[in-house]
Amino acid sequence: MGDNVFARTLARALELEGSAQSLASLLRVPEGTLLRWCDGRADMPVRAFTTLVGYVSAKEARDPASDSQSEGHAPAASHEALEFNIGTLVARCEHCGHTQFRRSRADLPLKMTSRLLCRACGTAVVHGDLLVALGNQLIAKKRVEALERNRRQAAMRAARRVKRRDEVT
Repeated sequence: MGDNVFARTLARALELEGSAQSLASLLRVPEGTLLRWCDGRADMPVRAFTTLVGYVSAKEARDPASDSQSEGHAPAASHEALEFNIGTLVARCEHCGHTQFRRSRADLPLKMTSRLLCRACGTAVVHGDLLVALGNQLIAKKRVEALERNRRQAAMRAARRVKRRDEVT
């Protein structure tokens, strides 16, 4: 598997679900398609990705032991700089637009249910919500690209029609 948001989410979902066949059924795709996503031979659709984020978030939320407080004191936030991207798109803080985050609790592993803090302004966001927002950005970008491509193709078709008409007359 590759090392990107899609691959890490897919790996975590496989770990939680236990089998590729079961996860493929959950996503309503053929197992072969899921395996191509795992191998990096095919791109996972963003809608499947957001479904995976929701699935992993729900599974992790049911595990209360993973978020238990340490003995009587509030653990410190991490000092790491986390960035989340899909291709050229980067997750941004909705408050200030900054692209770096840190875990609110350094003692817990990063999960979809983890609370992150913007490194610039301190705004809190749930990791899974941040990734879904990033996926939605990608969908919007793809729609704009498709619209632009369709406009270019329509303009080329129109230019060919005009050229043919001019050649006939």
